[in-house]
Amino acid sequence: MASMKDHIATRPNEATPARAQLLALTAVIVAAMLLTLVLLVNTAAYTVAETANETTPGDDAVRYRAAAVDGTDRILRAVNRAEHRTLQSARTGVVSGIERLDVDLARSAADRGSVGHLETSLSRTTPGWIVSADGTDGSLVNESGATAYTVASNVDRSRRVTLVFDPAKLEPTTRQNTSEEAFHVVFETPSTTTVVYVYRTAAGVVVAAGTDGETPRVVCTVSAVTDDALLRLALSTERLETTRCPGLWPSEALATTQPYRIGVENADAVHGRLTATVQTATTPASPPPAGHNGITPGVYDTTVAVAYATETQRFETTVRVAPGEPRA
Repeated sequence: MASMKDHIATRPNEATPARAQLLALTAVIVAAMLLTLVLLVNTAAYTVAETANETTPGDDAVRYRAAAVDGTDRILRAVNRAEHRTLQSARTGVVSGIERLDVDLARSAADRGSVGHLETSLSRTTPGWIVSADGTDGSLVNESGATAYTVASNVDRSRRVTLVFDPAKLEPTTRQNTSEEAFHVVFETPSTTTVVYVYRTAAGVVVAAGTDGETPRVVCTVSAVTDDALLRLALSTERLETTRCPGLWPSEALATTQPYRIGVENADAVHGRLTATVQTATTPASPPPAGHNGITPGVYDTTVAVAYATETQRFETTVRVAPGEPRA
């Protein structure tokens, strides 16, 4: 009996070290699992946040991109006003201008504790041509005395198509007699010919548009005209000064897959200047055939790579800048 009691009394004491070791091992395993789980959750959260920041720009990134677009817009305008002798010179001017803009914007970003960068290249800059038809005697009659001629043909795209004119010397007529008497701009595509008419009535300056041969529809009117001030008709952005002219730009010139022609008729019915920036449908780029002398090399558009980063955000995108291009 004594030996049995001794045996029974010693069993709990013998099991205690083994049980303690098992509990300790279990605790280590659970701790390791919890640590792994925490690491996995943190990694997943970081990846989601980084992805969201890449695709959704914050306010600072939006402002940086807007400054890049606005600055590039101004560079394109300045380069095209400079009347470069060659396409290469004009395109180099844009690239150099954006390099300087990059330095200015990067410095501004650094002041806010962020990093910004933008760049373009000759390969991202599309050759273009600056077209200017302004006649020889104030009217738009060309150098050879023609009142109907081609402003630019073989056009693939066009932007900043603008007529600046003197309303006091604009030919008066009626909507029914526009074809014979009013100044008009012709957009001739492979499928149709659309005409924009500019004339004067007792109500003021009228802009009308329609298919060639049909009575046009009036798209806008400026009734209060100051005769000593020039008016600006932006055909590609559909505005007569600040008045909207919806439906002015022909839809065929937006989505055409074939080159089109821009011309004028009744050029003696207006005193002013017609300008445009065009991209021709030739590779390498060549000047658009035209019935006047005002063609100079320039840049049609450029695509800019924009990058912006802070401690918590990374944003990258590319933007194509083409000032005054009609919206599709």
